[in-house]
Amino acid sequence: MQENRYKTTSQEHILVCLSSSFTNEKLIYSSSALAKAFHCPLTALYIQTSSASHMKEDDVKRLSAHTALAKSLGAEIVQIQGDDVPVLISEYARASRVTKIVIGRSDNHKRMFFPKQTVTDRLIELSKNIDIYIIPDQSNLDMYRKGNYVMHQDIMPKSSDILPMGLILLLVTGIGICFQHLGFTDSNIITLYILGVLLTALICTNYTSCIISSVLSVIAFNYFFTEPVMTLHAYAPGYPVTFLIMLIAGIITGSSASKLKQDARLLASDAYRTKVLFDTDKLLENTDDPKQIILLCAQQLSRLLNRKVLAISKDDDHEHIHMYYPDRTFAYEQLSKEDEEAVQWVFENHKQKTNRDTLYLSIRMNEIVYGVIGIIQEDTPINPHESSIALSILGECALALDNERIKREKEQAALVAKNEQLRSNLLRTISHDLRTPLTSISGGASILMDSYQELDDAARKQIFSDIYDDSEWLKQVVENLLSITRFDEGRIQLNFSDQLLDDVMSEALKHIDRKSQEHHIEKQMDDEFMLVYIDARLIIQVIVNIINNAIKYTEAGSTILIRVKKLEHVAQVDIIDNGPGIKDVNKEHIFEMFYTGEKQNDSTGRSLGLGLALCKSIIEAHHGEIGIYDAEPHGCDFRFTLPLSEVKINGE
Repeated sequence: MQENRYKTTSQEHILVCLSSSFTNEKLIYSSSALAKAFHCPLTALYIQTSSASHMKEDDVKRLSAHTALAKSLGAEIVQIQGDDVPVLISEYARASRVTKIVIGRSDNHKRMFFPKQTVTDRLIELSKNIDIYIIPDQSNLDMYRKGNYVMHQDIMPKSSDILPMGLILLLVTGIGICFQHLGFTDSNIITLYILGVLLTALICTNYTSCIISSVLSVIAFNYFFTEPVMTLHAYAPGYPVTFLIMLIAGIITGSSASKLKQDARLLASDAYRTKVLFDTDKLLENTDDPKQIILLCAQQLSRLLNRKVLAISKDDDHEHIHMYYPDRTFAYEQLSKEDEEAVQWVFENHKQKTNRDTLYLSIRMNEIVYGVIGIIQEDTPINPHESSIALSILGECALALDNERIKREKEQAALVAKNEQLRSNLLRTISHDLRTPLTSISGGASILMDSYQELDDAARKQIFSDIYDDSEWLKQVVENLLSITRFDEGRIQLNFSDQLLDDVMSEALKHIDRKSQEHHIEKQMDDEFMLVYIDARLIIQVIVNIINNAIKYTEAGSTILIRVKKLEHVAQVDIIDNGPGIKDVNKEHIFEMFYTGEKQNDSTGRSLGLGLALCKSIIEAHHGEIGIYDAEPHGCDFRFTLPLSEVKINGE
C-alpha cells in the first residue's frame, strides 16, 4: 500500500488519466509537479474499456510501467470500467471532489463531414466547474478513442464464430422462405434478418461477426426475396434504400447487443472481484497468524487472477516459501539465486521488481515489509486490471498484518506492565515484610551482645529461639523466591526419577516448621510402596510449603492429615487441616503470587504469598493438578496429583 507523499494543506485535488500512450509519462510527471506545488492529493485514474482486452503486449507493459510510475510518485491508483470515457472521468471527478484534471490530447484532426467531439472537448463540456489541464500529446496510441483496438485487431471473425453465424443465416433464410409462402410481407422478413443479426451478436464473441452477418443478411434478402429472385439484381427502385436501411439497422442492432454483452462481462468480472475481496476480508478477520495471513493472500490472488502465485514470508531471517496454483497448492521449497536476490531487493527497498517471468510485490504498511508476493506472468504480462486487484488484496493483507502486529505489541506491553507490577509488588512486599524479621534478628543480637550476662537462661533461650525462627522464615522466603523466579524464566531443570512416595513424605516432615510440635500430624497411605516419577527435591518443597501453611493458619493442637490414594495413573495427595477454612471468594486467588488472604493467625503475621504459587508451578511442571477444597466438618483440603511410575518386570 502506497502512502500519499503530499501533505494536504489545501482543498485542491488533482486527477491524472492513465493510458498506454508513449507520452502518458509526461502527463504523470506534470500532474505530480502540480500536486507538489499545491500540496494536495494526486489520483491516477485508469478506465478499462471493453476494447482493453485487445491491447497489444507492448501496450500492456507500457501501461503497467505508467501505473507503477504514478504509484511511486505518491498517486492513489483508481480503476473503473466503462466505454463512455468523458462521462466516467467527469462523474468520478465530481464524486471525489477533484478540482483539477490533467489529460493529454493526441488527435486534433477535425472531420469535414459529421464532426465528432474529441474526448477533451466532451470532458470540458461535462466538467464546467473543474479546471482542465491539457498536455499536448502527439501520439497516435490514444487508448481512450472508442473502438481503437477493435478496428485494428481481430478484424476477421474467429473460426469458432463462423459455424454459428452460418447456421443462424441459413435458419433465418429458411424461415423467411416459409414466411413468403405464407404471404408475409417483406418487412416481416427484414425484421427476421435483423433478429438473426442480433442472435449472432449474442452468440459470437467477435464484433466484426455482427458486421459480416449484416452484410450477408442484405445479400441473402436480395438473392432470395427480391425480384428477380436467385440474382443480386433488384428491379424495384426503392430496394437500394431498403438494403441500406436494413444494413444500418443490422449493424446498429448487432453492435448494441455486442456492447451489452461486453458490459455484462465487465459487470460479471466486477461481481466476481467484489466477491473474492469480500471473502478475503472475512477470512482475514478470522486469521491472526502472520504466516497464514500471507498464505491466504497468495491463495486469494491465485484464485482471482488465475495465475501461479508465490507467498514468501520471513521468520528470524529464514524464508518460508509456498506456491499456489489456481486449482491446487503445494510447498515450494527453493528459489533460484536470481529470484532470491529479487526477493531480498523487494524486502530491502519496499518496491516491486520483475525478474524474468515473475513480478514480486511487497506486502507492506508504511515502512514495514511483512512479506513478498510473486505473481508468475509466464507469456502473459499482468495488466492494469489485474494489478489493481493485486494491490487491493495486498493492501487488505498488509492492514491485517499491521493490526495483528499492533495487537501483539499491545499484548507484550500488557505483559511488560504486568511484570513491572509484579516486580513493584515484590519490592514493596519484600521491603515491608523483610524489615520486621531483620529488625528482630538485629535487635535480638544487639541485646545478647550488650546484656548477655544480665539475662537469665530463659530470656537468652527465648531470644535465640526468635532469631532462629526469623532466620528460618527468611531462608524459606529466599528459597521460594529463587525457585519461582526460575520457573517463570524457564531456567528450572527437573531431575525426574522413580521415588517411593512414603520416603518423600518422611523426608518432607523432617523439614517442616518447629511449631509442628504443637499440632498433630498424621499420615495415611493406601500403599507404602507406591512409586512416583517425580523430582523429589521439588515435591518435598511442595509438601513442606503446604504443611507450614496449615501450621501457620490453624490453632495450636489442631490436626493435620496427609492422605495418599492410588488412582489409575496418578497418586492423589490430600493435606487436610481442621482449621477455620478459607472463604470461597479467596479460593480463586489462593495460588496467585503475593496473595496472602485477609487475616493471618500466626504470631509473626508475615507472608509474601509465594509458597502456594510455587506449589502450583511445581505440580503443573509434573503434569499434575492442584486445588483447594473444603474439609469436613471444617478446614481446608489441599489436593494435588503426581504421576505414577511405570514398573517394568523382566524387561517387559
